[in-house]
Amino acid sequence: MDKKPTEKASSLQANRILYLVIIGVLCVSAIIIGITAALRRPSEPSLPNVGDSSSDSASETETEEAPQTSAIPTLTAPLAGNVTKKHDLSVLVHSVTMGDWRVHAGLDIAAKLGDEVKATAAGTIKEVWEDPLMGTCVSIEHGGKLVSVYKNLHETLASGIIPGVKVNAGDTIGVVGETALIECAENPHIHFEVMLNGELVDPLDHISASSQEAMLTFDEDVEYEG
Repeated sequence: MDKKPTEKASSLQANRILYLVIIGVLCVSAIIIGITAALRRPSEPSLPNVGDSSSDSASETETEEAPQTSAIPTLTAPLAGNVTKKHDLSVLVHSVTMGDWRVHAGLDIAAKLGDEVKATAAGTIKEVWEDPLMGTCVSIEHGGKLVSVYKNLHETLASGIIPGVKVNAGDTIGVVGETALIECAENPHIHFEVMLNGELVDPLDHISASSQEAMLTFDEDVEYEG
């Protein structure tokens, strides 16, 4: 026998409530799952704006310092004396020893045998050698690719003057000698050269004006061809 209409209505009502409860539970579960997933999701990295100084490339630039170019130092004269020959690679200077006219790569500063020759600036001894024409020679490497060269020194140098040793301005590197065969007929002197970037330059362009005034005089009788 069929159920009564009242019982059917009650049954339908109960089923609807059950369905609604199930749907509600599913919705709540979905919301909880969504919230949990959102909380666990890794945050996206913040990308710098174009031109932002905080970008990776800028950071690397700030972290890795650009190589510094050493300044070219100002030199002092290697000793006090009279300049008997100047540097000039275009004008011929008379060579008493050779009896001819030739260019002169350095600065000849007259002095007494045994007068101390000083480092003209702080640096590192680059080379010590015996030149067949210019005798005992020492070169010192300074900042800015500047190298000072001292020739016609006495064979015995100051203690510790060997390649790789650091010296300060004013340190004695040797004394005036007479080892330069190509200039042996001249009065005792030091032959002083300066190189910049591997090229010979005029030492007077790098010796300070105050040092020139205090330590150097200039021979007015130097002969030049032409």
